[in-house]
Amino acid sequence: MAALVQWCTVPLHVALLFVVAAAVIDVAVQWIPNTFSAAAGGGVLLASLHAGLTGQQALNGALCAAIVFLLYLELGVHGWIGGGDVKFAPVPAFILGAVHPMLACWWLVTTIALQGVFSVGARTFRLPAGLPHLPAMALCFLAASSLAAAF
Repeated sequence: MAALVQWCTVPLHVALLFVVAAAVIDVAVQWIPNTFSAAAGGGVLLASLHAGLTGQQALNGALCAAIVFLLYLELGVHGWIGGGDVKFAPVPAFILGAVHPMLACWWLVTTIALQGVFSVGARTFRLPAGLPHLPAMALCFLAASSLAAAF
């Protein structure tokens, strides 16, 4: 287990940096640039490869990222989330799926649940509609990356 925690520490921190930055951008302007999503994906992939990602871990991460992308794409087609969320969601899903696929599943479920809590709270306090999704994604990624040591 120590080897697992060793290899994933740097990629998790790189992903956390990008996720938090994306959440700040999303709150400020409610728009995630394509170049930022591409840089985040490339940065996490390069950090993972440099840290010693195995073929099986890469496959697990890629499958989790693909599943999350397709799910978010379906949500985006219905207008429930924005295109920036669709583009960015595979980044944390990849690294969490590489650590352990169940960690990526936990992150996905808690992110959607937390966004629901945010939406109910916004309606309760009559806040304007259109809450950004990336802050929920960032909070749940922070929790999931803390749990990575348990896997």
